[in-house]
Amino acid sequence: MHSYNDLLNRGGNQKLGELLERQNSLVSDIPLAIFYTSGTTDKPEAATLTNFQMLNSVAVVNEHLGKYFTQLCVPIPTFHIFAEIIGTFHIAVENKNCLVYPAMLQDTLKTMKFIQNEKCTALI
Repeated sequence: MHSYNDLLNRGGNQKLGELLERQNSLVSDIPLAIFYTSGTTDKPEAATLTNFQMLNSVAVVNEHLGKYFTQLCVPIPTFHIFAEIIGTFHIAVENKNCLVYPAMLQDTLKTMKFIQNEKCTALI
């Protein structure tokens, strides 16, 4: 296991030029991820999301709810789009937070224990 700060320190400023160049080369409407719909009304379909869509979703939620996400409990699987974008990618916008994943799949009892033990401030 590595801490986030250790990983940042390993890259350090020696890679900063490369990072800035890479960031500037990104195009906001290039596809970033493909998620599949549940197929509620028909067969599941591929939904392609772009850099802009995913980061903008996080930014909007952060703007309105970010102050509550300091200790965020994510009791839904990360293969679900909501947990992936609002849970995991939330760190990209506001990295002062702690994400708590109580279980790999939904588990109400574990979730309730984690909320209490980890003093979660929000639940998605």
